[in-house]
Parts: sequence; C-alpha cells; structure tokens
Amino acid sequence: MKTKLRILAYPFLVMGCLTILLTGCQKKPPPAVEPTLNTSEMIGITSNWAISGGNITDDGGGEIVDRGVCWSTANPPSISDMSFPSGFGMGSYTCFFRGMKGNTTYYLSAYAFNKDTTGYGDVLSFTTPPTITDVDGNERVYHI
Repeated sequence: MKTKLRILAYPFLVMGCLTILLTGCQKKPPPAVEPTLNTSEMIGITSNWAISGGNITDDGGGEIVDRGVCWSTANPPSISDMSFPSGFGMGSYTCFFRGMKGNTTYYLSAYAFNKDTTGYGDVLSFTTPPTITDVDGNERVYHI
C-alpha cells in the first residue's frame, strides 16, 4: 500500500516543482527606447515668455510619465537646463514658459520621459526682442 501511495505521489510532486519553476522564472519586459516626438513652432515670443510644445508620436515602449519643453542659450538644450513640464501621456501638448532675458538667442526642444529614457524633439532657435530699463527700474520691450 505504501509503495502504491509513493508511486501516485511522485507525479504530483514533479508537477508541483515544474509549476513553481515555470511561474517563478518570468522574463523581464525589454527596456523602453527613446520616445519619438516633434517640437511645435514658437508663438507669442516676448522678451521674457513664449509658447511652444510638442507632439509625441511613439512612446518608445513605455508609458510617458513626463513631458514638456526645455530651453537654453546652449545648443542643444536638455532637461538639466531650464525646463517646463506639461503633464504626461501621448499626443500634442502646449507649454507657456517664461524666465528668458531680452535680446538673447535661445534653443528650445520638446522632451518626453518614459519609464527608461528621455526623448527630445527637434531643436528650434528663437531670439527674444530687446528690452530697456526705465529710470524706475521697470523693464520695457523696445520695438524696432
């Protein structure tokens, strides 16, 4: 009787071990690649603010967790320079950003983060209009 019980227990023991091994060894998903996106044309450029944005066309295999625009006086700009976030997810977005100085050339790029990496759109350049400061210290735009 004991021999019969052992013979019947072995298949269950083997199946249990195989189940544990096969379910415990799941593959990691492949890492995401850079998202693909475009930088929107600039509109409303003043001496200290502008409007632009981007359009994310491919998330690179990972959910977009942050997106926005970055700008700098150096080319190319990156998120370690000045940046302004604009939410998350795929599609088009618009950013109103400020903090520039008058009569300065800046480089701007849209950016998007997925779970593994950052993608950048094409780099656009723009020059802010010149400004003057009046006797009271107020900065004014000088239109040529």
